[in-house]
Amino acid sequence: MPVDVLSDVPPFRARAAPKVPCRGMFATTSPETLMRPLAAALLAPVALASLAACGSAKKRRGPVEPDSATLEVSSNYIGPVDVFVLRDNGLRVRLASNVGSRVQRVVLGPTIIGGAASIRIIAVPIADRGVASTGAIVVRPGNTVEFTVAPNLAASTVFIR
Repeated sequence: MPVDVLSDVPPFRARAAPKVPCRGMFATTSPETLMRPLAAALLAPVALASLAACGSAKKRRGPVEPDSATLEVSSNYIGPVDVFVLRDNGLRVRLASNVGSRVQRVVLGPTIIGGAASIRIIAVPIADRGVASTGAIVVRPGNTVEFTVAPNLAASTVFIR
């Protein structure tokens, strides 16, 4: 006759897990409190975009002062370029840093165009050699200078209206 080895073992009874108070970060937090950071994270970019849209409308209107002109730099160059104005007295002033494929508008105030017989607008690639230049141009108050930086820097163009 076979021997029953399990006869001495008491039957298995499942016990309930002990009740331990939850001390996690969401234990006492209401759903409304959980949604506040999410709502702030989603609404912050929308608010910033609307503020940026309102602020950029001023730049498109043209010169702010009657003594100033506007420079519009559009870059088709593969990398970012720094844009400078070189006055006829040799003073070089950095106007902007332009990342490719966008138009950037800069106001040329009376301190830049006033009293100068001619100026040169130059674009210098940040991570490359070479320079794009307008050559000597005469800019009067109220003018708009459109400077296009070409992929081949020597082929860059300027148009004054």
